[in-house]
Amino acid sequence: MMLSVRSLVRCLSTGQIIPTRSHNFLPPYRNRRRVPLFLSSFSNKQHDRVGGTDEDSEKNYTVRQKMKRMMKRYGAVGFGVYASVYVSFWSAFYVGFSYDLIDTSFMIGQSGSIHEYIAETLDNIKWTESYRDTIKNTPQLTNAAVALLACKIIEPVRWGVAIALTPTVSKKIRDYRESRRS
Repeated sequence: MMLSVRSLVRCLSTGQIIPTRSHNFLPPYRNRRRVPLFLSSFSNKQHDRVGGTDEDSEKNYTVRQKMKRMMKRYGAVGFGVYASVYVSFWSAFYVGFSYDLIDTSFMIGQSGSIHEYIAETLDNIKWTESYRDTIKNTPQLTNAAVALLACKIIEPVRWGVAIALTPTVSKKIRDYRESRRS
């Protein structure tokens, strides 16, 4: 079989074996380490190899698309980690507001509990007349609502914590299941 100069140079530059017959030539197998989908990104060499473009790369995915891929990969474990992070952040805020462990003077501009401030503010709003007595008599409800609002504000922090914890928790669960089988 006669090789052209171009195909010979291509084979030598890429490190491939020069084929003697075209039907038995296979490109060399490259063993690649598995990386979680939401952490992996293609290099230019990988794009050239698979024929992709920069538009296909993972760094162009939105955070929402990365979250979907993570949930698809980790499934119930990812949801459980996110839910437990959510509950722990909400309960930490609730306890902080209930026992005045979180200083709310920077939010309301005066000292005192946030419950008293919200009750005074509602006195000036006409359509909240039916709720005033409930809010004044139950500070737990006000603290729970403010804790929920504070928890919603720090949503990116919760996602970051959940993303960081999910692979570790998934691995621990997998190791535990394998140890029980043995």
